[in-house]
Amino acid sequence: MSHHCMRQTLEKELVSAGLEKRKIAIILDNTFSADPVHGIHHFGHDQEQVSSVHLRREEMKRIAPYIPSVEIPLPTPNMEKMARVAQYVPLKETLEVLLADNNVKREVLKSFSRQSIPDVYEDFCDGSR
Repeated sequence: MSHHCMRQTLEKELVSAGLEKRKIAIILDNTFSADPVHGIHHFGHDQEQVSSVHLRREEMKRIAPYIPSVEIPLPTPNMEKMARVAQYVPLKETLEVLLADNNVKREVLKSFSRQSIPDVYEDFCDGSR
């Protein structure tokens, strides 16, 4: 759904910029075919279609590695029959995996030099002004 919304918005902007329909179609096709996630979900592209939830998960793990959450058993009172657990995400390892991707690293570094816009809250720190 988000690809569809993004495609509509881009097309509208390109039309308002005065580009001809043929050029717009080429730009949109090239833009979306470069997105590896788009090829997982949409037919009619050069990438192989991933047709099951299991295959999608495996493909996403391959192209976007992640660190799974860690389950911690919690003590249960004598009356409770079900085990209780808590989960946490290992932040250090997760950040290492994310920042190993040069695209993610570049965007994070760029975000530190971006000028903030008055009256626009961009993160949780903005509310403390």
